[in-house]
Formats: sequence, structure tokens, C-alpha cells
Amino acid sequence: MTLETLNVWAQILDEPGTSPWHARMVYPVNRASMSVLEKLSHAPRVRELGMQYSRGWDESIDRRKGYFEVGSRVNGSWKDVILQGPHFTVATPFAKQPNPTMKNNLDWTELDLEALPADFIPRTSYQPNRSGEVDYDADYGTWEMPNGTKTPVRDHYRLIWRQMASTTGNRTMHTAVIPPGTTHISFAAGGTDVATLLDVSGMWSSLPIDFLVKVTGIANLHVSFVDRLPAIRGTAVHEILRRNVARLVCLTEAYAPLWNEVMDTPWTPESPARVAAERRQLLVELDALAALSLALTADELCTIYRTQFPVLRGYEQTDLYDANGRKVPQEMAKLYRKGGKDGMAAEDLRWTHPQSAVEYTFEFPFRTFDREEDMREAYARFSAMLERDGQILATEV
Repeated sequence: MTLETLNVWAQILDEPGTSPWHARMVYPVNRASMSVLEKLSHAPRVRELGMQYSRGWDESIDRRKGYFEVGSRVNGSWKDVILQGPHFTVATPFAKQPNPTMKNNLDWTELDLEALPADFIPRTSYQPNRSGEVDYDADYGTWEMPNGTKTPVRDHYRLIWRQMASTTGNRTMHTAVIPPGTTHISFAAGGTDVATLLDVSGMWSSLPIDFLVKVTGIANLHVSFVDRLPAIRGTAVHEILRRNVARLVCLTEAYAPLWNEVMDTPWTPESPARVAAERRQLLVELDALAALSLALTADELCTIYRTQFPVLRGYEQTDLYDANGRKVPQEMAKLYRKGGKDGMAAEDLRWTHPQSAVEYTFEFPFRTFDREEDMREAYARFSAMLERDGQILATEV
């Protein structure tokens, strides 16, 4: 263990000025990972972007105070929505919704993004209580704007994340943008311009940042931690990154104003990426864009993926996609692996989504993807584009 290594750890995890001898420990598994951490330690920080934070609702304390109560409902307005961690995942605000039975924390159903109505609002298991002594709407908090005025936190698009980090899952940092009106359990960031919000969302949805969160071993992602995560400022990849995030996040009309700020065409239901293969590709491109902005090489990006994301890598090696880019359901994939194309009848290729009740017919050929190959391709494409345009990344200046 060298003083230089300890200094890198202090720069990543601790407050500015912390002595390397007092640095908290990081858990890289090889020298390549340590090289990545060293580069990340020199990057700008989220705290430099002027973001504000919201405490959100505390699932235990605020429920006891009477701000909300347990109950399953699909509300007609985002102002009555209280989101929980499973509702969202990486750059996906509509991942799952709780079943009306609410048996346990696994009683959720994956949402069908292809069939998502433009006015979709997810089912929730917590409902606002506006009849008690506390004020549900007023007590949620305010943010101070640059002109000195204060506005309700709920008036803004916000970036939320799951507070409890799962280092054994396919991803550790689960984060998504939520629309105005809604409240949520745990913390959120925002109170800044849309461009900055999308920049941070894109970075937090990438493998380099997920890697950093994973190797720190921190299980509880408080504001003090995410405020120290690497950020990008003044780099040439911003516009592409923002557009990718918009195509991943803006799945309903509640996101139309956000979309219209960064895209050239008005939002329509056909605007976002809804098919699994296309969404996967956009995430892969976020990985490459983040790596470029942080001065990581393609080899370093692939190394941290190969060594730090075994669960994600396992999914990538086994997930099947059909000719239209839809992810093949598990039971159908089992039949295909057992008997191949010739071992499947026409009815075996029809599947009804459990949430939307829409029947899909899957088409051959089925295929898998190679994430390392795709990240390298995206990295080379964006790198060549930057070189062609004569642009230099801020982290290289």
C-alpha cells in the first residue's frame, strides 16, 4: 500500500483536504481497476455543478408522522404518486409497479415499455394523506433558485437513486429522472438546468460510475457520497449523452417538456426508445461516452466490466433478442436452447406480457450481444467523431 494509493482513495471518498492516512478503504481487484480509480480521482465532482438535494420521504419516520399511508392505487395525477426504489432502474423511470396484492417486496411486475400509454402513471403502494395534522404538499420542501426565489421541490424534474446499494446485483447504482409533481422515498438531486440534470443522469447510469460506487463498498448512498461522484463539465460529449438519456427516460408525455429542451423535434409517443435492444445500445453508448469524458481507455472500460460486473456479464452472455430487438422471455429462450429453431412451433413464439396483456409474436433469428465488442465500437466511433471535429475533452486539457 503506497501513500499515492491512499491519496487516490481520499480524493474519491472523503472530504477535500482529508489526509491520505485517514482515507476510507476502496476495494479494487487488480491494477487496471486502480488505474481507473486514479483517473476518476482527478475528475470534476458533482458538488461543483450547483445541484440541490431533497431528502424525500423517509419510509418509516414520515409514514409514522402521517404524511402517507399504505394502499394500492393507480392515481390520476403525478401529484398523488409516491415512488419507491423498485419503480425505477438504470435510466428507466418505468421498470416495475407493485401488484395490488402487495404480498411482499418481491410482489412487483415488470412494465411493458412498448405498450406504455402516453399518459401512463404507475401503480403505487403508498398514498398521500392530506387529512391529517401534517401538510403533505407544503412540507415536502423547497429549493432556492438563482434569482433568490424559492420553489417547491416537486415543481422540478429530479434525479433519484436507490439509497441502498446492491453490490451483488447486475448494477449497483440505480438512478432515473422523475417528472414534476411526484414525491418519492429517499433522496433526489435537481434544482438546476435540464442540461446539467441530464449530464449527471447519463454519468450515473454508466459503468464507470457504477464501478466506483461498487468498489467503495458503501451500502447507503447518502447525499454526502453522491455529491463527491465524478462529473463532466465543458466536454464535447454532452450533447450526445443528453440525447441518449432523453431517449431512455422520456417514455410518457410527463417528460415532453424535458425532451423538447434538448431534442430537435417535439415529443411524441414514438420519440423514446422502447424496444429492449435499442435501449441496451443507448446504455452501452453511455458507458463509452462516460469513459471518454473521464479519459479512460476502451481497454480500461472493458476491464472493469469484465472484472467487476459478473452478474451483468452473465446476463449479457445469455439474454436472447429476436429479429425486432425484443428480449426473448425466459421460457421461450429455454425452449429455443433445448431444441433450436426447428424445435419450436408457431404457438411457442407467441407470448402475452403479464402487465400490459399485449400478445407479441417473436421472430427469428434469435441472437445475443457482446457488450465488450459493442462498447469498443461505440468508443471508437465517438473518439473518431471528436477527433474529426477537432474537439478535446476537458479531462485531457
